[in-house]
Amino acid sequence: MSHTDTHRAMYCLIILGSDKTTVSVATGHVEYHPLYLSIGNLHNTVRCAHRNAVIPIAFLAIPKCDHRYDNDTNFCKFKWWLFHTSILAILQTFRPGITSPVIQRCPDGHYQWVIYDLVAFIANYPEQVMLMGIVQGWCPKYQYGIDNDIIPFTADFLRADIHEMISPDLLYQVIKGAFKDHLMTWVCSYLRLIHSESQGDAIIDDIDCRITIVPPFPSLRRFPHDDMVLCISAFLDTCYIARCQHLDEDSLKTFDTSFSNFSLPHQHVLMYYHSLIQDFGVPAGLCSSITESRHITAVKKPWQCSNWYDTLEQMLKVNECLDKLSATRSDFVAHGMMPDGHCPPAGTSFLHSHLNEHLPTNGNQNDSDEDEGPVDDNVLGHVVLAHSHDLVAQINEPDLPILAQGFLADQLHLSNESMPTGLGDCPMYLNVFHSAVATFFAPSDPSGIHGMRRKHQGTGPRRDCVFVTEDDEVPGVQGLNVALCPDFIRNRRNKSIVHLDVLLHAAHLIPVYDASECVPLEIESTISLDTFKAYYVNKYINHHAHEIAF
Repeated sequence: MSHTDTHRAMYCLIILGSDKTTVSVATGHVEYHPLYLSIGNLHNTVRCAHRNAVIPIAFLAIPKCDHRYDNDTNFCKFKWWLFHTSILAILQTFRPGITSPVIQRCPDGHYQWVIYDLVAFIANYPEQVMLMGIVQGWCPKYQYGIDNDIIPFTADFLRADIHEMISPDLLYQVIKGAFKDHLMTWVCSYLRLIHSESQGDAIIDDIDCRITIVPPFPSLRRFPHDDMVLCISAFLDTCYIARCQHLDEDSLKTFDTSFSNFSLPHQHVLMYYHSLIQDFGVPAGLCSSITESRHITAVKKPWQCSNWYDTLEQMLKVNECLDKLSATRSDFVAHGMMPDGHCPPAGTSFLHSHLNEHLPTNGNQNDSDEDEGPVDDNVLGHVVLAHSHDLVAQINEPDLPILAQGFLADQLHLSNESMPTGLGDCPMYLNVFHSAVATFFAPSDPSGIHGMRRKHQGTGPRRDCVFVTEDDEVPGVQGLNVALCPDFIRNRRNKSIVHLDVLLHAAHLIPVYDASECVPLEIESTISLDTFKAYYVNKYINHHAHEIAF
């Protein structure tokens, strides 16, 4: 193929993904193995936004036999052969477009010369073993332990190499695999190794006690060993950098520095993340969490709504109908026949009851079902408050009028001498809102095409700490203060009323424990902010706090 053959042709990058999923354990251990397809011409936010950018193209066969053949060499090689030949047969449609350009109709309605290329495969480690034909437990990047009898499906496609197509897996390699499966197990083993078995268990019990009194943010731990604290801190910094939506050379240098500060077993896969990010972009754009979430709409819910007899045919029919409805809706919106975000009334059938979950909305509906999840609005931030209650009747704060007078003076840039004489005697009409629906920018979470997500903020007051902006020009936490929400101020001195515009983000405080004593069992999380004298500002509550606070 010469360069003139591809002149003015659109380069379409094919991204594949496969992941075996279980839909029923109690009734026969029913499993399915869907194969998904996406293209690299889309932005990562669209691929993660549940907008049919990742589609199921096939259900792969799952060979089963008696347990005595589970480790049989011939049967294992048969499963490998069936896996690769199935994918090869499915991708034959793209084969002419890989060697020379073909004419295709684009989403804008125009026809274009297109040339395809297999560039990435989203897979967790068991899938990588099947794809690359390596021995279980070996690293896919080393390319050692490869079975020469296994011929991958990419051998029949030009410019395709399965060893170069495997993308980084943020979910199973970093978040779940490294942190949850390996790090926590390693910490417990470390404590029992350094101390005795009984003393190590006592330390773990004290750690669990300290977790219970921390203000509510789940799965946070503080360890009394300095080396371990530094190791976990460096590892968490590495995880948060890998989750960012935008990475540049400076970010990669910071990633390498954080990674060099710890050494944990089973973590050598992170050694390749620098080069993998350069090849595939940010890990969040090609993560197995995308296929995991697609299982819900493409496999699990259609299976739940079937009659459990010959379910695969019914599931395929449901997916076909939903794709046609989505295409029809897009066509109606493009021709002005339907407003963007229109959703039909809910019905009793599967297609009606689950239509709102499959078709995108613009977030303008007022249904309670839309208080949570991705939205396609493109706003800086939006909050809708619930019905209010009288604040004066809600809290017992005798200094509230004085605090309000000081707040108004600060907002109006007035001194105490220049305050109007009647301002302090003005009636107080202050309200407290116990719940709200917030729309905010969260591209690393499941979000809309603009990275927006909506969340319902509770049904009652909580012990929330917040970052209060003091100086916009000072970077990080040096320009911030930490404040406690007013419903929960008890015996604290520095009380004031601040404008909502200076509230930046939720904060999390962890008490500074006495290393020489165990935490009393009678202390609960509801009073921990009133019990201790000093607190750590925790930057690991989520990736937003990690980016803005430090």
